[in-house]
Amino acid sequence: KVYGWIDEPMAYVMDRVPGRNDFEKATEAERSAVIDDYLHILARLHSLPIGPFVESGILRAATPAQSGTYGMSRYEKVFRSVKAYPDPFMEFSLGWLKRNPPVSHDRESAIVWDSGQFHHENGKIVAVLDVEIGHIGDPMMDLAAWRMRDTVIGYGNMAHLYARYSEITGEDIDLDAIQRHHFAFTLSNQLPLGAALRLPAPESDLMTNLQWCCETNLFATEALAEILDIELPSVDMPAPRESRGTVVLEHLVRNLRGVNTDDEFVEYRLRTMFRMARHAARIDEIGDAVSVDDLDDLHQLFGHRPASWLEGEAELERFVLANADTARYDQVLCALFHKRNLRAQMLLGPAGSAMAHHARIQMFRDKEATRCTTGDWCRRTTCSTRPSRMNRGGPKRCGSRGWCPSGTCSGIGTRCSGRTSAWCSAACWCSTTPRCCHGRSPCSTGIGTNRCRPKSIFVTSTFSTA
Repeated sequence: KVYGWIDEPMAYVMDRVPGRNDFEKATEAERSAVIDDYLHILARLHSLPIGPFVESGILRAATPAQSGTYGMSRYEKVFRSVKAYPDPFMEFSLGWLKRNPPVSHDRESAIVWDSGQFHHENGKIVAVLDVEIGHIGDPMMDLAAWRMRDTVIGYGNMAHLYARYSEITGEDIDLDAIQRHHFAFTLSNQLPLGAALRLPAPESDLMTNLQWCCETNLFATEALAEILDIELPSVDMPAPRESRGTVVLEHLVRNLRGVNTDDEFVEYRLRTMFRMARHAARIDEIGDAVSVDDLDDLHQLFGHRPASWLEGEAELERFVLANADTARYDQVLCALFHKRNLRAQMLLGPAGSAMAHHARIQMFRDKEATRCTTGDWCRRTTCSTRPSRMNRGGPKRCGSRGWCPSGTCSGIGTRCSGRTSAWCSAACWCSTTPRCCHGRSPCSTGIGTNRCRPKSIFVTSTFSTA
């Protein structure tokens, strides 16, 4: 129930409901009961006649065939209305979705859209939250959206939850649509917030917005890579430099950390400034090196090097838009943007800090995924302790390096064994047959150019992996 509107600060007053929005203090049995209750709620919502919702003015696509893309089309309108600077990654992602949209097959129902938000108590849902962007759309969207929030909340194995929803409804789920909805939803931070990252409002929480966007942009390239069936590259962490600004930035961080107050709002503002100071210090340490690496990638794509990072952004967007109607560069650009997204997250704070941490999201291939204590995911079996590999089943992390699609990993910094498409820490990639070789020696097999590249790779359009 909504009780009224407040002009300053702009807000509205609603009922306060009991319970928690996470499972921090819940047993496994309680969590399972809550999630099952939520799946029943979604199933009931999706089975309701849409007539009363339409009569009440709830938003709906012009045709049932467009029900799967309506929500993102609204987000894109917001993005276009406020965009003031190049955003090549969003343009690439939106272009891909236009060519490969989630197909709803005319499914229509009332949906919450931003799913997975609720309060629970004693094993039952007491309130479903955050439905202000709910509309009439494809019910498969409600099964997709909460995959990202699962990295924070932990709902359980998503494949099992989909099977349970199918059991409750008596209908098959459309996994292809869910996978494309998931990719689309990973864009739902950058689309509305991207402009605010370049021109933040005076009292906005820039660092929280940056962290949300950097994290979900990585989810986006991971989701698209799974759809395209490619492996993504990793990037090296640049060595921090010491500059003329190092002393004052470190002193600023220390001073902000040491300020204490009993005023909760002032404490919040101090925390935002502390995070901005650490962000500025990190940019001072590695920002130039990150820009050089980004420009190196663009040099390999364009055949020439843009004069600056900002000019590179603009030229990359022009390249993306010029090729928006073709899949020719999809794999190349997915790999390139993943590297750029990884580097952007490095700048958020010191290495190992919460701001610069990327959570492992459940992949659709993780049919039997279970959470490791390190926060990563394994398939079917348990995880060993970091930095060693995950035990059996793929994908596996090779220490602090890349990923093996199968087989076991050898030591940190060396190649993955037993399979092609493996990451070599000091090695190279071959086109056509993506096999690792050490040093700069030629690839042993393959057809075509057979060029070897150093470890800071860029993938050409002939590559099947990245």
